[in-house]
Amino acid sequence: HLIWFPARWPESYSYTLSAALASGIPILAPDLGAFIERLDHQPLAWRYDIDQSAAQLLDWLERFRVLRQQDAWPPPAAVTRHLEEPALDPAWYRTIYPWLAHRQEPATPCDPGVGSDIPLHPARRPPFNLRQRDPVSVVVIPEPLGAHVSPCAYIRLLLPLAAAMLEHSAIRFASPAAAMHYQANLFVTQRLAFPDLQTARAFHHQLNAQGSRLIYDLDDALLDLDDDAHHEADQYQPARAVITAMLQTAAEVWLSTATLAERVGRLNAHCQVIPNQLDQRLWRLLTAPAIAADRPVRLLYMGTKTHRHDWLRIAPALNRLVQRHGSGLEIHIVGIDEPGRLPSWTLVHEPPPALPAVYPAFVHWLQNLGPFAIGIAPLTPHPFNLAKSGIKFMDYTALGAVTVAVDLPPYQSVIRHNENGLLVTDTVEDWEQALEWLIAQPEQRQALWRQARQDWLTRYSYDATIGNPLAARLMEVAQMDTFPAAAS
Repeated sequence: HLIWFPARWPESYSYTLSAALASGIPILAPDLGAFIERLDHQPLAWRYDIDQSAAQLLDWLERFRVLRQQDAWPPPAAVTRHLEEPALDPAWYRTIYPWLAHRQEPATPCDPGVGSDIPLHPARRPPFNLRQRDPVSVVVIPEPLGAHVSPCAYIRLLLPLAAAMLEHSAIRFASPAAAMHYQANLFVTQRLAFPDLQTARAFHHQLNAQGSRLIYDLDDALLDLDDDAHHEADQYQPARAVITAMLQTAAEVWLSTATLAERVGRLNAHCQVIPNQLDQRLWRLLTAPAIAADRPVRLLYMGTKTHRHDWLRIAPALNRLVQRHGSGLEIHIVGIDEPGRLPSWTLVHEPPPALPAVYPAFVHWLQNLGPFAIGIAPLTPHPFNLAKSGIKFMDYTALGAVTVAVDLPPYQSVIRHNENGLLVTDTVEDWEQALEWLIAQPEQRQALWRQARQDWLTRYSYDATIGNPLAARLMEVAQMDTFPAAAS
């Protein structure tokens, strides 16, 4: 988030500073030597007096951290003889929009810019121009989740595009606030990275002013949410306008499933289906499944607290199996928030607080629970759920488990019945019969998982050498000369 030069001696030039400037990351440096001249007109650079105490520096850095969590920046200044008090208004970055639109400085520090009723800071500077550094200039804006980015951001943007960022000096990951300080040919964002319609419109206004293009990524049918599909549906309702605006103004929309693309196609004709995949560098794929010798048979059900209705559909079948097999069968649960309401025969695993929000850490924790023999994937047939991907099949396969899933589109797209998993109709009897067969047939479990593993390696995952379709599409779009601009 910040590059700090805590130097106590004057630099005559500093190649390290050159690398820092090339990165586009904000810089904090002492008012000393080459830093004075080279940072004088740089965007997102702060200088401080060499005599500032450690306590004063730590105080400023702490307030910088707090402001970044609020999507704000400390105020820039041409020369900062003493560390400035960071801006108290967490929405101050919005004041840059009128300047971007009109390219005019205010008459005085307190006068609004032409055509604006918002005062502009006198030292406001143009955005950091990535276009000057690489023909492929891209700013990627992941969806935040508290102080981190969301698991969806890791799966859909951060991990797939990490290698591309290393290959091109002008590809940046940025928060919504930081993105406003860049000029680039292409901006990529997703889901609810922009929390409200006002900031989304301001972002789109800046893209038009720069002549930039927008790609919007969506991996859930968030416009189809209601109380029957999601216990937090009411929290998503205000975001419907943001999602709709993003879909309508994007030059291209990336969707995780064909079902979702068909629905979104009514709002934007430029849709690309880019299925979910897992990163082989993160997931440690087992070389052999958990078979009969690994008694008891370990069965896993994984789902967030939004999947309570799914759990209720399979609990009776699991209860019968536990009564029949006793200690020979373990039912492991991850994620369902049902304190005191889950049956006594379940083994509930609760990740440490805040860990689920950090996707790589959660994956590491989850894999340490394995391996498992069977993974179950029920699903309520609601329009929101029917547009989902079969990513749970990929998760279970990486954990050594054969997937038994409901026979609905999300899993029909990845599971070939009796070849790399099982598909069942959604009745208690069918769930019980399918699971009983797998429990009693360890050789069949082994054969199914080995085929699933092969599919995982060749179709549902990527690494640094294989590459992935999302990064490939980004490179295609970034290098197109005639590509639709963001809609007005």
